[in-house]
Amino acid sequence: MKKWVMSAAAALSLVAAPMASSAATVTSGASYVPSKSYSYDTYDLEGTPKRLSNLKCSGPSSQRQCTTANYRGYTHLYYDKYLSLGVAYSDVFLTPAYKFPMTSGKTYKLVEYDMEGNAYPYRYEVQSVNTTKKVGNTTFKNVIRIKNQSGGYTFIAKNHGIILITLKKNGKQIPYYKVTKVKKR
Repeated sequence: MKKWVMSAAAALSLVAAPMASSAATVTSGASYVPSKSYSYDTYDLEGTPKRLSNLKCSGPSSQRQCTTANYRGYTHLYYDKYLSLGVAYSDVFLTPAYKFPMTSGKTYKLVEYDMEGNAYPYRYEVQSVNTTKKVGNTTFKNVIRIKNQSGGYTFIAKNHGIILITLKKNGKQIPYYKVTKVKKR
């Protein structure tokens, strides 16, 4: 009888252990910029043309340029522990600057600036830092899922950068930006 009580207590402690664990955290965004080993096709709701093909990435992780031969495309900026996505060679950004480290289940509040330089508060929730997400022709692992204050989502894949941004419109999520194809170079 005593042996069974000890085994039951041990089993209960194993079941309870995961509930006491801390939330998952990604400490650095440096590995969440696109790899130079791939080329990407993308879709941008507001871009002209809306589909850009054969984006090749170059430059340091702090300013990874993913552009076509005529310098059209996107830049992942990772600077001072913040990651954002912008239109290459411009001052236009598709995302706010997401701060690292990122912890699952945590809401972050920061100040952003509009095109005229006016400050406004911005809030987002990191829902997961290790999810799997299929976008275009690729299933990405180690994906950060962020819910933005507007109700849309941003997905950031390790070694591939921002792979999907959605907007909430008429109660539905519509793609604003997404990687439609990934090819090994």
